[in-house]
Parts: sequence; C-alpha cells; structure tokens
Amino acid sequence: MEVILADYREHCDAGRSRGHADAEICKRLGNPKVLAQSHVAQEQLESLSGSSSTKDRSKVLVGSLKAVFILAPLNILLFFGPFLIVASCLFVGWLLGAVFLGTSVYGFVVWFWTQALALNLGVGSFSTLFLILSAFFFSLLWAYATWLITEVLVNLLVRYFRWNFNFVLNKKGDPHYE
Repeated sequence: MEVILADYREHCDAGRSRGHADAEICKRLGNPKVLAQSHVAQEQLESLSGSSSTKDRSKVLVGSLKAVFILAPLNILLFFGPFLIVASCLFVGWLLGAVFLGTSVYGFVVWFWTQALALNLGVGSFSTLFLILSAFFFSLLWAYATWLITEVLVNLLVRYFRWNFNFVLNKKGDPHYE
C-alpha cells in the first residue's frame, strides 16, 4: 500500500513541477475505480507468477482474467477465442492421456486375468503383454508431454496478461506524468 501511495505522490510531484494544477493531475490519473481495479489485477498477476501449486495458480488466473476483462472489455473478443481453442486442445490432450492410460491398465488386467492366472503363458501371450506395457509407457510419455505443454502455455498466458495489463494502463514508457 505504501509503495502505491509513494508512486502517486511521485506522480503528483512530477506534475506540479511541470506546472500542472492538482485537478488536472487527478483528471489524468483517471477514474479511481479503474485505478483500484488495476492495482488488484496487478497484485493478482504478481501472485500468479509466485504461486507454485496448480490450484493456487488457477484461482489467481481466473481472478486475473476477470480483472483484465473489467479493465478492457474488448479483450473478451481478442483473447477469448484463441484462449478457448488452446484450452480445448489441452483438454483433449489430457483426455487422450487418461484414455490411453485407462486402456492399457484395463488391457493388463484382462491379460493377467485370462493368461497369467490360467497359466496359459505362450509366445503370443508375452507379445500381448509387451504391447500392453508399450501402450502404458506411451500413455505416461503422452501425459508428461501434455504437462510440459500446459506449463509452457500457462507461462505464455501469464506473460500475455502482463503485457495486456500494461497496455491497458498505457504503461509503454515513462511511468511518471507526461
């Protein structure tokens, strides 16, 4: 809180040194409600990059989405479409990983029940087991790759939020009074 107040004091001092009246300085700062929302959004973005658990990151990510959309409603059009496409691709990736894993576990259980317990172990039986184990390890590899892709995309999303947030607040250059 003190850092925010110090920034505004510095902003006001810079405006006064350039000969601007206090009313004009306040007018250029903008709507106090939007300023408060921008500080909340900025705080959420900072806590997003600092949190390590997926649950915490997803909570903060949703809060950041709300804050950025409140600050700039046009972002819904520019961001929501590509976000839905990426999110649906990730969902399908995780779903396929779960299906691959479930199928291979089911195949192993069926093989064990029909072949190993009946002591019907032949060459064909072991080739089937090899195929089932290959599918299992493929599903683990698929899940790991999907997890890595998810991490990269979440980090890119956070970077986009920061850029978008700074763009919405017109923080392109000097943070002080123009």
